Amino acid sequence: MAYFAKHNYIPMFRLHLVACLSLFLLNSVNAQKLSGIVSDASGSPLPGASVVADGNNGQFTDADGNYSLNLSTGDHRVVFSYIGYVAQTQSVTLDGGDVVLNIALAEDAVLIEDVVVVGYGVQRKKEVTTSLNLDEDLHE
Repeated sequence: MAYFAKHNYIPMFRLHLVACLSLFLLNSVNAQKLSGIVSDASGSPLPGASVVADGNNGQFTDADGNYSLNLSTGDHRVVFSYIGYVAQTQSVTLDGGDVVLNIALAEDAVLIEDVVVVGYGVQRKKEVTTSLNLDEDLHE
């Protein structure tokens, strides 16, 4: 211990520790929370919906449709999406406090009856030009 004190390692260590903690706390002060619930038009939560802010900061909603993002102060573009629903983009300004933003996604207009899955992609039923025998295909 005397060696470290004699060569000023302890004061330098303390200085580095204080500097690192200061930077961490400074970033924590600037971070604000954007949170809310993603649901469908009837109010049922959508578990696993995607919430992405500014194209790179995102997460999926939990089983109850809740999400929470830590964002910096300023303007952000947040995209909410879920399979079978129309994606929705919201502009959000964070300027000093946490923001709660609840979103209701509308169902996509494409009905499952109008989609035919083929071996090389997906086509709408009206775009298929060959005949389909659904009973034979299902039993194979």
